[in-house]
Amino acid sequence: MKGEGELRWHCIPIPCHTRSGLPVLKWIRRMLRHLVVDEDRTTGWVFADANGQKRKMGYYDDMLVDMLDKVKTHFRGVINPVTDVNDFSLWRSGRRGAITEATNQGVDQNTIDLMGRWRKKEKARGTEPGLPMRQVYTEVKSSIKGMLLFAKRF
Repeated sequence: MKGEGELRWHCIPIPCHTRSGLPVLKWIRRMLRHLVVDEDRTTGWVFADANGQKRKMGYYDDMLVDMLDKVKTHFRGVINPVTDVNDFSLWRSGRRGAITEATNQGVDQNTIDLMGRWRKKEKARGTEPGLPMRQVYTEVKSSIKGMLLFAKRF
């Protein structure tokens, strides 16, 4: 969850397993265990430098491309041979991929807009963004069911 104000929060539900069988909860637990046990951290940003300052996701792009290249080389068929792994970036690939996949899976535009609301809020840089009234007055806690429609497609 990410703070939006005193009474509103961004909340993006994540399924325990993806449609393809990826055990998301298992990897989140491993990440948290590493942070708490190995790095002795219980507060602060997950993706941070040695001083605890938030790192930009682009900082990890070279590592991502290297990992994807290894997967493409050693696990043939996982990544299409014509895919250029250098086109991927943590800065935007997740957002782009999620919206594309949701559209391909037939998720309706209102649900996609509900999930993308945080982007509109951040783009407004602290001012009230030009959101449709249904999004302005949507209580996040009450919209979990709609958000799960999006998350379950993956």
